[in-house]
Amino acid sequence: MNKQQKNYAKAKALVGALEAQEDRIEREYIKDHGITNPNGSTPEHIYCIEDEDVFNIANEATAPEIDALGIYEAREILKQAEDDLIRYALSIVPAKVRETLSERCFGLNGKTILLNIRSEVIDAAFKLDVATVRQSP
Repeated sequence: MNKQQKNYAKAKALVGALEAQEDRIEREYIKDHGITNPNGSTPEHIYCIEDEDVFNIANEATAPEIDALGIYEAREILKQAEDDLIRYALSIVPAKVRETLSERCFGLNGKTILLNIRSEVIDAAFKLDVATVRQSP
């Protein structure tokens, strides 16, 4: 693995772990407070609570603990790691392909993001056998 792949793997793992903690916090709150939707179902997440007042109370009650996880910062780090991985992938493809896959397609400049293409390139770049390509800067 190269630096970009390692950074992406670490960031993705961290976000996954923090999101699991976020889910646990929400599920516990919902369970502990016996929250159900009008149809009798138990919401899986706070944002699935249909009663707006109950949602607001639950959201306010869980927000400090979820914010303390650092999940929003971790998601920003993941986004940067994805951008770096895409830049690396673009740096090793032939120039003609690079022209076709303009950076605008990947949101690297804050422009249009084509999510399907972005996720496919991230997946492909993560799986690259970097031993067969030149070292990245």
